[in-house]
Amino acid sequence: MTEEKITLMVRDQIAEALGFPPARIGPDAWLKKDLGAESIDLIDLTFRFEKALGKPLSEQEIFRSDRADGDVLVGNIVRALSLTDSSSPS
Repeated sequence: MTEEKITLMVRDQIAEALGFPPARIGPDAWLKKDLGAESIDLIDLTFRFEKALGKPLSEQEIFRSDRADGDVLVGNIVRALSLTDSSSPS
């Protein structure tokens, strides 16, 4: 899957899971601070991303954060999924 398709998939899945219009979810949006995601939402999003990509994923890898509050930028999620997708056999 191309990075552009992953970007659209991530945006659409986050929008559906958290109840926001997709246009509000850009790469600079913080998942927790800006979009109000909670721990249970991260689990839901992991399952959604796994289904969309057709393979198991690591929640720690997808939502990796260097921040004390564990928040992550949507753009970083896209990058993590792009790396995960490109490293798996087709």
